[in-house]
Amino acid sequence: MSAPVSWMSRVESYLSYRRRHGFQLTFDATQLRSFARFADEIGMDAHLTVALGVAWARASQRPSPLTWARRVEVLQGFARFCLREDPATEILPHNLFGPAGRRLVPHIYTEAELSSLLEAAKELAPANGLRPATCRCVLGLLAATGLRISEALALTTTDVDLDAGVLLIREAKFHRQRLVPMHPSVTESLSAYARCRNRLVPRPTCARFFLRKWRLSSPGR
Repeated sequence: MSAPVSWMSRVESYLSYRRRHGFQLTFDATQLRSFARFADEIGMDAHLTVALGVAWARASQRPSPLTWARRVEVLQGFARFCLREDPATEILPHNLFGPAGRRLVPHIYTEAELSSLLEAAKELAPANGLRPATCRCVLGLLAATGLRISEALALTTTDVDLDAGVLLIREAKFHRQRLVPMHPSVTESLSAYARCRNRLVPRPTCARFFLRKWRLSSPGR
């Protein structure tokens, strides 16, 4: 008779399977490993059951229906994976503790609000540093292209083709690359920023297009 497979081993198999399909699962990995430790320590059930899932969900250090619901949501995907090998697996019901998230109503900025943000960025300190130009250019790029902030800040100098007016987004959703065409006015703004950046920081220590070095280095540094 083969030895029982630990919950941690099953969790790691699930995470490897999902990551091979392009999912990062940073939050899920943390939660599922917590579940595995909980289940392995108490030695409860050889199968993933609703009772086991509820016991772990309620064991959270932040006892609230929202936290419990998020834990249940994470377990549902893992349960479907386990069900393929173990027909005794129970899928935790949807909304067992209510919704797992609160969808916020997005704020759509008006032209006037965007103009105010861009003007305010120009006034950032230090006046002779790169910070005002960087913040203004990043805000303008986000408004014009719809990029995520993480995508904009991850751009390298080779990702920004100012001649063709195209951005290469390497770390897009599900790790897929995509090309984003720019309006000529956006390309012109990025070109102006690049000239300012190269003048203020002629020898950058990284290949990022948008630098976070707000001040010029003091002489001798």
